[in-house]
Amino acid sequence: MYKKGLITDGWFKYTRNPNYLGEMMIYSSFALATGRSEAFKVLAFNWSILFPVSLYLKEYSLRHKPGFDVYEK
Repeated sequence: MYKKGLITDGWFKYTRNPNYLGEMMIYSSFALATGRSEAFKVLAFNWSILFPVSLYLKEYSLRHKPGFDVYEK
């Protein structure tokens, strides 16, 4: 049943960003399939620049939701 607020059970009980590891695994497999070093350079850029920015923006948006203080702990 749908309920309002932050999801605090399942995978979200342990981490606020469970999808990022899955994305990294998928993109790594694509890069591995190409066998080219350029693909890994693109991934290194994404993981070092784009992912942290995205994580920060997600955390920032979650801070404004009711119940985040408890959820953060």
